Amino acid sequence: MQYRIDFFHEPVKDGYAQIIVYELSKTARVSLSKDLGKNEVDAGPESHARHEVLHLLTNRLRWLGCCRYIGDDDLSEEWEAVVVRLDKVLK
Repeated sequence: MQYRIDFFHEPVKDGYAQIIVYELSKTARVSLSKDLGKNEVDAGPESHARHEVLHLLTNRLRWLGCCRYIGDDDLSEEWEAVVVRLDKVLK
């Protein structure tokens, strides 16, 4: 990959994993929660990590769309939908 990725094991607000991508510097910050619910423990951290990797793989598409003045809400919704579909295919 062309990104430097830093991983953190810390609380994540409103979820179990999160990625923040800084496209211009080609860096990403991946946070995996320390606090998992019972269902999330059963799913395993691999499931959350895979989901965040797919966000990284599709981030440039979202970023470019935002640069072209497309509504961010529409792009975010479609980005998540594509990631969920890819996640199902890759399981």
